[in-house]
Amino acid sequence: MRRLVVGNTGYGVFYTTEDRGIIIHALIHLSQHPEGIRAKIRRLLGLG
Repeated sequence: MRRLVVGNTGYGVFYTTEDRGIIIHALIHLSQHPEGIRAKIRRLLGLG
């Protein structure tokens, strides 16, 4: 999983690349606690 920070908006796009293209998993404001962001990503991916 990769993260792209969107300019100076404070948002990050979390995505993966696959043979068929780019899959965007989440758009999250990065001012949140880092562990909270990790937990949201894990839930979205079905990892916990």
